[in-house]
Amino acid sequence: MLSDIASFEQIALVELAGSGRSETVRGVFNGERRFMVNGEYAQLMEHALLGYPIGTGGGIFWTNADVWPNRPDATCRSVSITYTGRVGGTARDQITHSKAIVTAKYSNAFDGVSGQGDNEQVVAPTQDNIASCSVGAQMVGLSKKNIEWQTGGDPLPPDLSPSVTVLHRDVTIPITNSQKKPLTFDPFVGRVNSVLFLDSAAETVLYLGNDVQQRRLVVPAVPLPAISSAPPTKVIVWDYVHKFAIRSSSWQKFYGNPFVTNGAADSIVEAGTANVVLPYGAAVDLNQIFANPTP
Repeated sequence: MLSDIASFEQIALVELAGSGRSETVRGVFNGERRFMVNGEYAQLMEHALLGYPIGTGGGIFWTNADVWPNRPDATCRSVSITYTGRVGGTARDQITHSKAIVTAKYSNAFDGVSGQGDNEQVVAPTQDNIASCSVGAQMVGLSKKNIEWQTGGDPLPPDLSPSVTVLHRDVTIPITNSQKKPLTFDPFVGRVNSVLFLDSAAETVLYLGNDVQQRRLVVPAVPLPAISSAPPTKVIVWDYVHKFAIRSSSWQKFYGNPFVTNGAADSIVEAGTANVVLPYGAAVDLNQIFANPTP
């Protein structure tokens, strides 16, 4: 926002005569403001009007776009810059201008598809990859005990293994620019969910771990906060692909108990006790994988 600029005098900012024109048609507001600044600060104005990235130890965030005076619903949507005034420099890549005219257009209208203002060029909607899933069936072996042929009543031969079909999903969820370190997820690897997770009941989701890539982001310094000779901020982030396996019954149970109707899954206990054996350990809240890191 323009209020992010600490000193208008330092950049010689003035709003030109005739600026502030606007119209409202059936609730759709469109306005235009025109400014003049010293040429070296034209990009600063663009950043302040449209919003710009700031790097911190906790990550990267964007400041808000500038708001039309007394119209909090109308924000800056586009900026154009025309350089003028005294020309300096000689080489093509060193030419400078003493002044710049910055034209900012504001609107409160969005179309439902592209998110663009009514008077702006419509572009394709943005897309974020949220998750992917592979759905199939898993064949789980059953015990041959108390199972025989319907015709003749003979026991099953050694080369035949009865089985039951179990629904199985493999889900991957990508997370980018994470501040969490890989060790953060170690307590969740090989564990099942204790509460509802991915719309699946407790103990039906198994966390298989993740694929991880480390990156270094270099974020340009923005002075006052966008006027500074400070070097760019370097932020270390990680990109993850978290992997889960989901089945229709608890991962803590086993198939094959001949005394269970239709071969449903059943828990196993230590002999002579009621102590349930948990092959994946105590269940944990897998939602914490995606919780915000503790400051």
